Amino acid sequence: MSQSTPKLRPERSEVLMSRIREACLLMGIRQKDLADSLQLKPSQMNLYFQGKVEMRTDRLLPLLAILGIDIERQIEEKIKELGGESFSPLGNENKVLARIGRLDEYKRQSLLRIIHILGSK
Repeated sequence: MSQSTPKLRPERSEVLMSRIREACLLMGIRQKDLADSLQLKPSQMNLYFQGKVEMRTDRLLPLLAILGIDIERQIEEKIKELGGESFSPLGNENKVLARIGRLDEYKRQSLLRIIHILGSK
């Protein structure tokens, strides 16, 4: 039996997109401009806003970043609040990567994993 990623209940997804739509309106961000920023067609953005299609995480996180909502930081703060350790995969590693030069994404992720493993010991 394969495990699948749990999805938001449709009503939760609709509420989330409704709140995002409200934030965009309050900030004066047009749906078309938001779609352009996320490299989506305006019609696709409209489907998300209407709740007809659930937005994937790889699109939702950049959208939240445009709105100034840093989910990763909020999760980090919650972990610290609960007494967990802080983890920053993009701390000093970026300086090292800059010195190494341009790497493709696979090599970059591999190197970050190695740095993280070595740093955690």
